[in-house]
Amino acid sequence: MTDTPCPCSPDRLLASCCGRYHQGEKAPGAVELMRSRYSAFALGLIDYIRDTTHPSQQADLDMDHIAAWSHNSRWLGLTLHADAPLQARPPSHSVEFTALWQDTAGQLHQHHETSRFVRFKGRWYFIQPH
Repeated sequence: MTDTPCPCSPDRLLASCCGRYHQGEKAPGAVELMRSRYSAFALGLIDYIRDTTHPSQQADLDMDHIAAWSHNSRWLGLTLHADAPLQARPPSHSVEFTALWQDTAGQLHQHHETSRFVRFKGRWYFIQPH
């Protein structure tokens, strides 16, 4: 992992970028958590996806679907468009991004989203819209 490029940004090394969060270090903000979640999808780290989703929503995750999407995709890149704090309590943040991937049939896809993250008990979590 020491000289492996990070999936979120190939000009960075995994160990000094998202890898440290995958190993248990707390992401200092929503942007870092979002990048590390993308990298977790690219690396097949499905438990990390679950663990960084807000605890109140973890039981509702379709882990089989998440695993299939992660493992059956070739992750091609991440572009961050914007991030901003939200006027909410607890502290919240939005991150707009586009993720590119290729499925097993070779078809290219892009996913554009503005995600919401919330700080809870000293950690940042992804929170799914209701």
